[in-house]
Formats: sequence, structure tokens, C-alpha cells
Amino acid sequence: MKTKLLTYKIFKKKDLIWFSRISGDFNPIHIDEEYSRRIMKGSLVVPGMYLFLWSLNFLVKKVKSSISYTKINFHNTVNINEKCYLFHQQINNFHVLSLKTNNSTVATFNIKLSDNHIRNVATNTYPPKTKIKKFRFNEIKNLSGKLKTYFAADNSKNFYYLKKNKLKNLLSNFLAFSRLVGMTVPGLNSLFTGLELNISNIYNKKNISWNVSRHTNIKSLIYINIKGNGICGKIFTLFRPELVDQPHINEIYRRFKQRKVKNNVSLIIGGSRGLGEFTAKLLASNASTVIISYLSGEKDALRVKKEIVSFGGKAYCLKIDMLDLYKSFVKLKKLKLNISQIFYYASPMIRDSRIKKIDQKLLKKYDAIYVKPLKKLVEIMIQNFSKKFLIFYPSSIYVEKAPLKLREYSMSKIKAEKEIKNINTYFKKKYIYFSRLPILLTDQNPSFSINENRKNIKFLVKEILKFSKKEIK
Repeated sequence: MKTKLLTYKIFKKKDLIWFSRISGDFNPIHIDEEYSRRIMKGSLVVPGMYLFLWSLNFLVKKVKSSISYTKINFHNTVNINEKCYLFHQQINNFHVLSLKTNNSTVATFNIKLSDNHIRNVATNTYPPKTKIKKFRFNEIKNLSGKLKTYFAADNSKNFYYLKKNKLKNLLSNFLAFSRLVGMTVPGLNSLFTGLELNISNIYNKKNISWNVSRHTNIKSLIYINIKGNGICGKIFTLFRPELVDQPHINEIYRRFKQRKVKNNVSLIIGGSRGLGEFTAKLLASNASTVIISYLSGEKDALRVKKEIVSFGGKAYCLKIDMLDLYKSFVKLKKLKLNISQIFYYASPMIRDSRIKKIDQKLLKKYDAIYVKPLKKLVEIMIQNFSKKFLIFYPSSIYVEKAPLKLREYSMSKIKAEKEIKNINTYFKKKYIYFSRLPILLTDQNPSFSINENRKNIKFLVKEILKFSKKEIK
């Protein structure tokens, strides 16, 4: 049977907040923009069960039936404000739903229909808001428990056809699965990757029993057996890497306190996390005044500032948008600080290539941050501040040997190096220095080796301190 487009949707933040309320899944990757900017694609992620129920709702609209079996596979995540297309194809006894964004399939749902309906036994209210579990990977093994189901009156607001075709029971079950994975096991560091489910009246216990049945290593799938309330099957999930915390300023000072630098005023663009946060602490612990810029991570920026001030250093926080530099630098000028050096760590979330040809949209997104603002940044500094300033630009070893999965990122960094050379030639002065940094442990590389990172961090510190000691000619 030919594949047909059923419908499409752009999920908004208000949709995710609504789903969190009816499911009880308040994992911050779905509702906290400041948290989610540090993971996945750098934005709020649409819950997997929301995607499935939205898709199932439109299938039921078409076939007007219940289901006896489903197998769900999530291949990628969907972010808010991404246009999501739902395609349908019938293959023998199965209805196959494919969810796509930007020509990439993000989920596949195989569904077998049935005339049977399971009586709804869900509690007629919203699920209680519980505290999210923060298990370590080795604490998950052999966990088990009971799962209650809930179905408040407005649960079906966006799932009209599920309610119309008497599928409240299934709806409440899938809402409970989202809560189980997102809030309990693995909990905070979870990623829902799929499930396989049989639906029948023989599984007649009111509550759903669950237990972790497979738990091998941190990179492998975790299986959770589920049974009761009309269903029996397995949930497949992954333990998502934890957020990477940079060392405390006291530790940085202890390790690098003998490497004094000049008393500079340093603007750290993108200083609220990752390498920018590390650089801010390193310089502040070595007597520099630092201005920590952020775009959406105000809480993180204030946390870094508080840590520096508690240490006895000087720090300021300022929102800077590299796509609107003139407006941002009006605020910067009001600080009345004579900026002598800038560290340019602005970066979108780096993601793997998903298509065979060059992803022009992704490349354009990188260029907008890594390349295009550089000349304008130099011009604004010359116009509004002393000409005695230097800019440190972190390039990448991927310029030398570009991995296929990061080809757009590598191409953009190559463009940036060429642009830097052109800028220095144009102004007849070396305003921007770049260094090809090795891979470092950050939220962009959360699974990178800690031992390898210790070696690479020494290289970063050496480059930063060498740059900070440069004389401005």
C-alpha cells in the first residue's frame, strides 16, 4: 500500500507543559529550557509517548478501531518548533506510522488492530506531582514497583479520537509509561527509545507491575517488563549521560595557581557553561576581571559569577546575542570596563549529520555563530572600546581530520579560520588568534574519556595562559 501523509504538527512549549501535567512526567528535558539547552539538540524535547499518542489518535480517526499489539522505535528526538509529519502505510496486517522531520525518520510505530476494548480503570484525576529520581546507572539494576494509571477530564483534549473510540485505558497506560521512564527509572537521566506491547483483557490486574529485566552496561538498552491493566510487554530505555559539571574555582586555582597572568578585563562570550565557564574561573582565579556572557543560560551565568565572587574575584554577567551584536554591546559599554581580551565560546548544540549530502541548513546555523559575527565583533570593539584588545577563538582538531558525522561542523570551523586570516589582513593587525583545541569533556561531549580529558585540559590551559600573556602591539 502506498505511503500517505496523514497530518503534521509543530509542537510548542505550551503543548509540552500540558502533556507534563496529564502524564505526570516533569522531566526537565521537556519543560525547562535552561536545563535542556545543555543536552540533546540544545532545546526542549517532545516526550516520546506524546508523539505516539498524537500519531495513534490520527490513525484511530482513520480506521476507527482499537489495537492488539504495537512496537515503537524512536530513532531520534523531536524538538519544540520542529515541523513533524505523520505518514501511514498498511503492510499486511500491520499499520505502519512513520514520523519525520527534515527528511529524517524520527520514529516508527507498527500497530495491529483489534475489535476488543479494555475497560478503563484509571483514577479520574491528574497524577500526583512526585520528585524525580536521580539514580546512578548501577542503582537501577533489579528495581521494581507498581504503576497506577490516571485519566483526568481534559486528558483527551488533544486525543479526541482515542476517547471517542473507547481507548481511555490505553491512553492512561501510555501516559503512565512516560511518567515511569521520565520520573522513576532511569528518571532524570533517561531517554525513551521504544516499547513492544500486547494488549488483551487477560492482563486484568488494575495496577501495572514493572521490573528492570535487562541492565548490562551504560551504553546498552535497559529493558523494563510491564504487565497489568490490559497490557503486557517491555519498555526500552537508555541511561542518558549526566550533565558535565566544570571543576570548582578552588580546584582550578589549586592546580594552576603558579601560572600568573596579567590583570586583564576579559569578556567570555558563552561563559555560563563548558569551556567558557572553565576559562572564566581560570582567569578570575589568576586576578583577571571577567564578564560572563550568556544567551539563555542566565541561571548558570549567575552561578558561575557567585562562585568567582565567593572566591574573592571580580565578575559580571551580561546577556549577549551574537546575532544582534550592536544592541548587546550598548549594555556592555555601560559597564565602563576597558576590555583587553575576548574569549569566543559562542556555540549552538553540535549534532551529528543525519543525511548523506551536506546539510545546508545545519551548516548555515553553524556559520551564523562561528563565522559571520567575527568581523562585526572586531568593528564594534574598535568603535566603542580601546583598540588594544585581542580575541581568542577556539577552533578544533576536526579541521585537520574531519569525521563524516561532523562534516558540517568541521566545514564551518575551516571557514572561520579563513575568515580570521582575512580579518587580520583587512585591519592590518592581528586581532584574532585561533587554536585548534582537542576534544574536551563538556555537555557537547558528555561521554568523553575522563583520563583523556585530563591531558587535553592541560593543553587548553596552556593555550589560554599563553594568549593572556600576549603583548598588544
